[in-house]
Amino acid sequence: MKNIKSEKIYNTIKIALLTFVLMFVSNNVRANVYDYDYSLGVSFTTSKILGDNPAINTLAPINTPNVGGGINGAMPGFEIKGQYKLDGIGDWRLVAGANYTFLSAKERIPRDKSVYRLSHTVEVLSPLIGLNYYIFRFPNAMSSIYAGLELRYNYIHGSNYQVAEEFKESGEVKTRSLFGKPNAGRVGGIIKLGIEGELYENYMINVSWGVDALNILGRDNNRGQLLTPFSKNDLKIGVDLENQEDLTYNFYFSLMIQYRFN
Repeated sequence: MKNIKSEKIYNTIKIALLTFVLMFVSNNVRANVYDYDYSLGVSFTTSKILGDNPAINTLAPINTPNVGGGINGAMPGFEIKGQYKLDGIGDWRLVAGANYTFLSAKERIPRDKSVYRLSHTVEVLSPLIGLNYYIFRFPNAMSSIYAGLELRYNYIHGSNYQVAEEFKESGEVKTRSLFGKPNAGRVGGIIKLGIEGELYENYMINVSWGVDALNILGRDNNRGQLLTPFSKNDLKIGVDLENQEDLTYNFYFSLMIQYRFN
């Protein structure tokens, strides 16, 4: 009786050990999915200004003397990015690429005989370089969580503000004024958290969120706020407006499809 009981215990331990070994081997095989040398991806991105930066104020001042940039919402963009493995298991990866973001605002002001249409556009080109560190790996789900830090050079260009008047009776449209600020370059950065997962064979999905600062270095108070269309000389406004350039923070989101090269 003892021998039968001992044999059952022995067989149970054997099965448990075998199951553990098979799971370990399987997990290692799946883990190798992420042991790739480098990858290249294209993503859709959005950027939303955080806080009370003047760039989010309306173009036509409401209950405030401050003229804003009207950029209040998630602004679209796209990104091309590559990753390169820096260590043997791929926990550290070098990141490099470029992001392009389109910032725009439109407002409509009706009058008795006409409608004023206000528009403001700015574009930001951001070459970038950074590091990703993979914190957790989930082999069975073929996914991983990582944290990233990127240094970006933000080239702000294409600043254009236009006021057009559309006459209701005739439908004629006349441009009443054009403004814009000169191009500018600022050094910024982003800290982010992301999830990377397998889609099909060598195709992967990469979703990340972060906080981006556009102008950590290189701010110029003579130019005024970074993403507003006017300087104090344009509108002859008071000396207390547009007399400095505040830090501009964004909430960043990226949805990337990437291809890995083994």
